[in-house]
Amino acid sequence: MFLVKLKGYYVIDKIKALLKASCADETTRRELIFKLLNIVLAVVTLVMSVINLITKEYLLMYLTLGFAILCAANYLVVKFKLFKKAIIEYVCMVEALSLLTYFLIVGSLQGFSVLWMLIVPACGLSVFDRLPGYIITVLNFLILVFFFWLPVGRSLLLYDYGNTFMLRFPIIYACITLISMYYYVIRVGTINLLVDSEKKYKYISRHDMLTGLYSRHAFYNDLEKLYENPSNEHVALIMADIDKFKDINDNFGHGAGDKVICKMAQIINESTCDHCMCCRWGGEEFLVLMQCRHNPHDTAERIRKTAEESVVEWEGKQIRFTVSVGLAKAYMLDKVKLVQLINLADKAMYISKENGRNKVTASQLN
Repeated sequence: MFLVKLKGYYVIDKIKALLKASCADETTRRELIFKLLNIVLAVVTLVMSVINLITKEYLLMYLTLGFAILCAANYLVVKFKLFKKAIIEYVCMVEALSLLTYFLIVGSLQGFSVLWMLIVPACGLSVFDRLPGYIITVLNFLILVFFFWLPVGRSLLLYDYGNTFMLRFPIIYACITLISMYYYVIRVGTINLLVDSEKKYKYISRHDMLTGLYSRHAFYNDLEKLYENPSNEHVALIMADIDKFKDINDNFGHGAGDKVICKMAQIINESTCDHCMCCRWGGEEFLVLMQCRHNPHDTAERIRKTAEESVVEWEGKQIRFTVSVGLAKAYMLDKVKLVQLINLADKAMYISKENGRNKVTASQLN
């Protein structure tokens, strides 16, 4: 009993883990539901096969047993990625429509089996991609119309469903299809909104909203990856601080100060390559981690000189500014060295300020 309980918890935990993984993207979600549906269908049709054997419905037993085997094969093919999922989806469609059409024609179990067709719209639009989902839903409706509404189709039926049933059943199917399509559109729209929101909040959590540069938090998070695979290359840290920034705010207003900060971020972006991590360290301070082949002193000097030559237009006035830059270099990188490197770059930057500002001061970490 205890073992059964443990297994039950294991299954529940497994389902929770799979559902959590399915939230990653729509493709993963569809693949998960496709596998779960085939497992459920395999189990259900296997049970039906046993019932058919007991009731001596041997032909029906062979059909349901064969369908159970096919569903199990679909699951294994998708799980082990033996074929493209799109191919398996169409194969599964043919299997399901073939079995349902047989049920409709023979009217097995006093016409009850035809009711399975009503789950096609919901399952088709939930399990398959959009095109296969619409195809199986429409094809199933056309099959119903052919056999229930056209004289040629009616002549092929081996079971007398009755005129009222044959008239109304396709209409009920069409209504369920419309409802399923409505919920499909709502679900897809909701998923898109959630994905957009996730991207937005992920961007906000990693970037400074004023400048678009990395935030201090994201800077430290990305460094954790560098610690796992440290490079043997030399690294350099550039710290730049806008000179007399308080005067800019006092004389022109904080709006002008924000525009100067944005201009400085633009200068840093344009002066560095894609291999550099550029961060707004705080206020008017910026940090650049270089792990590339570019000369760090040349990059620091380019930042300083471009800032000196820049002009920010604000309410008909021209604002000029300069930056003091500190540069620290080291061999390789680890957590201890990073702290030392930041402190060294910070000290070098203040030396630039003490020596008259608008300068680059470099230091080397042994």
